[in-house]
Amino acid sequence: MEKEKGWPAAGGDVMAQARAEFKARFTYADLTRFDVEMLAMFINRECAIRAIAGGLPRLWVPGLGEKGVRVCPSKDGGIESAFVTVSGDCFESREAVSFNGDGFIGFCGWASDASAAPVVGAFRGWLRWMQAAKGAAR
Repeated sequence: MEKEKGWPAAGGDVMAQARAEFKARFTYADLTRFDVEMLAMFINRECAIRAIAGGLPRLWVPGLGEKGVRVCPSKDGGIESAFVTVSGDCFESREAVSFNGDGFIGFCGWASDASAAPVVGAFRGWLRWMQAAKGAAR
């Protein structure tokens, strides 16, 4: 696995663990548009920290609107699906995190393990935030 400037690579095992952590605590019915927007902010933070440390490629969520965050609400509450994208110096709007309609959560399908690391790290930080924010309500 790749490693860059102290960032652990986000290989399949780390991604699978992140998916399992989500599944153990939450369902799509627990998520709101605000929650997905918070995930985008967590991703921006981790990507900024990486950029300051000299990590490449430089990534960012291009906003909380359609360019960066798309949420399809469920008729029964929560979400049906949601997508957070990132842009970089040489590309626009690639998958960061996808909550697919079939229940699969995807991470940076286009990226190397090293490039995906800040996104997966942000997702895990967001899960801790979600647990604190919603844990008492569950």
